[in-house]
Amino acid sequence: MRFSHILPVLLLCLSACVSGPQGSPADEGFDITGYFDGRILGKGIIERNDRVLSRFDMIVDAGFDGSELTLDETFLFDNGSDFRRVWRLRKTAPGVWTGGAENVEGTTTIRIIDGVVHMHYVAAFPYNDGMISLRFNQRLIPMQDNIVLNRSRLSKFGVPVGTVTVIFEPEDAS
Repeated sequence: MRFSHILPVLLLCLSACVSGPQGSPADEGFDITGYFDGRILGKGIIERNDRVLSRFDMIVDAGFDGSELTLDETFLFDNGSDFRRVWRLRKTAPGVWTGGAENVEGTTTIRIIDGVVHMHYVAAFPYNDGMISLRFNQRLIPMQDNIVLNRSRLSKFGVPVGTVTVIFEPEDAS
């Protein structure tokens, strides 16, 4: 696979993981299992230096079985490529979830602070003949009318390389 085909996937999963959000997750303010229940649709862009590198549609089939939240994500890029990842998350305290996905290194801790979801993790992706690990600093921000804005800062070796923005809406809200 050429670099130009994998670049959108790589950039999607990069980020700066310098420090976590301030504050306490004691008051969640966002019902993550209520929102991520059923099919969620997203429209997104990947940018670098204020230039749009890629556009994509996203489908998230989500469900909570009482102990585990599953987010089955499919990314459909404008260049015809696609990518799939499945998150499995468990609530460990009020406003705190832990878990991971196939390409995520170790366990990810997710904190909901002042109604905003904060995620920081490292993910590995195929690159040329090997793998590349990328940092991800992601926030999911509830907006009006059942819309959630997903904003990610991307970096490699601590150097900012781009941003990803996704607008989510439940399928039945369309």
